Amino acid sequence: MNEQEYDLGTLAFRAGRGDRQAGATLRQQLEPQLARIVRCTLRSGRDSNPLAKRVLAEARRLTPKLQPSGQDAPEHVVSFVVRRLCASLSTALAQTVQPKRWTLDTVLGA
Repeated sequence: MNEQEYDLGTLAFRAGRGDRQAGATLRQQLEPQLARIVRCTLRSGRDSNPLAKRVLAEARRLTPKLQPSGQDAPEHVVSFVVRRLCASLSTALAQTVQPKRWTLDTVLGA
């Protein structure tokens, strides 16, 4: 794959059209970043922005009684929340991203 194929927008568009490899690559790129966000949010317990609110809501779906602030969440809770957020973000991206017009640019440039 070339660099353009790893662009999140392109991956989201391709995944939305059923490309399983693009979906897997998109998840592979998003999950590590989301894991950091989830761990930090669960540790702080603050719902100061929409993503933090979503993280806490998803964690409560699995564990109604969350760990007190300042403590690390169990890894199975972090993994659950990351998977749910990643699926949601992938779906949202796939619905909003417009395809790049590489083919059209090539035809028009000729």
